[in-house]
Amino acid sequence: MKHLIDRVLELQDDEIRPPKVPEIEEVPDLENLLKSLQPKIRVFGCGGCGSNTVARLEQEGLFDDEYVKGMAVNTDAQHLLRVSVENKVLIG
Repeated sequence: MKHLIDRVLELQDDEIRPPKVPEIEEVPDLENLLKSLQPKIRVFGCGGCGSNTVARLEQEGLFDDEYVKGMAVNTDAQHLLRVSVENKVLIG
């Protein structure tokens, strides 16, 4: 067993290491562009089941005010009153 460990250690010394990448200087315009390209995700829960799903996602803290938002959409006004979602749309 010891000979296997010795052989692995020998081979480790012979490995070729990748060259170090030089540090990239910061480019403010590029950083601003990347910030503006952030995805905006919208989750629309349609009907009772979809509204309940959006409510559950909101309870779990998966939505924020900037990038990820949820909305409950329903034709049933009573259900929209009961569901604990910040953004609601009554249709029909």
